[in-house]
Amino acid sequence: SSGINAEYGGPINNIKVNTDLISREMNCIGETAKNNSDTIAGLMKARYEALHLRLEGLQNETKQRMEAIQDRIEAVGEQVEEKYSFLVKIVNKVNAFADKCADTMNKLNGKCLDAFSDCD
Repeated sequence: SSGINAEYGGPINNIKVNTDLISREMNCIGETAKNNSDTIAGLMKARYEALHLRLEGLQNETKQRMEAIQDRIEAVGEQVEEKYSFLVKIVNKVNAFADKCADTMNKLNGKCLDAFSDCD
């Protein structure tokens, strides 16, 4: 048996050692691939979450801007209303003054006519 072992033992042993090596290498590659896929998955998840947060941030920012614009429009509306009611008051006063003037003119005209009628 020592002859067969001497003749074939070396190459068979080599094949066994190489097979073990290849097996370990394959396991190592498998482990690396798994770690890489975990890392990639982790990175993708982190990236997705970051994008999601950014999107939420943009939505909130847009919402706040819209609300600010809305508030501004309302404020301007109130200012316009105040100015309008102020103008209405002025117009009313002017109209009242115009009515008084017309009234006074009518009275004066009446007095003048009376005065002239006395001249007849």
